[in-house]
Amino acid sequence: MAEFRATADDLRDIIRRQQVALLKRQASYPAGALVASAVLLPLYAPAGFIALGIGLAWSLSLYWQFRGLSRAYTWRYAWLMEGVVVDVLEDGLRLSSQRGTSLYRWDGGAVVRSLGASFVLEDEGEDFIVLPKRCLNSQELMTMQNRVRA
Repeated sequence: MAEFRATADDLRDIIRRQQVALLKRQASYPAGALVASAVLLPLYAPAGFIALGIGLAWSLSLYWQFRGLSRAYTWRYAWLMEGVVVDVLEDGLRLSSQRGTSLYRWDGGAVVRSLGASFVLEDEGEDFIVLPKRCLNSQELMTMQNRVRA
């Protein structure tokens, strides 16, 4: 049983992971518009300026979305910053906080991913718990590592 309060450092790995995924997913669109503008400007300036405006707007939107991920994840996992008691069991993970108690069973489809300083539980590709490794004892770390491999 471990009790912890998550900090901004505990969320850093998941935020970086999401930022990299966002760039991989979205960066080609503004880059394509900017390349199109570079090609079109010498050939037909009005179309080139339109493509340049589209590329700049897309780049600005991507920048705002990139920067907003940090605030979004801090808000999403604010409940972890209130203090949580974690029990890593053979059949699941029990979390207790001021808001209540929940049990996530391993056979329920949750997947455990290991990041640098934390474990992330995902269901259907969406993360729902970030568990810092620093708060777990050696037995709990071994159990979580075995779940990563499973």
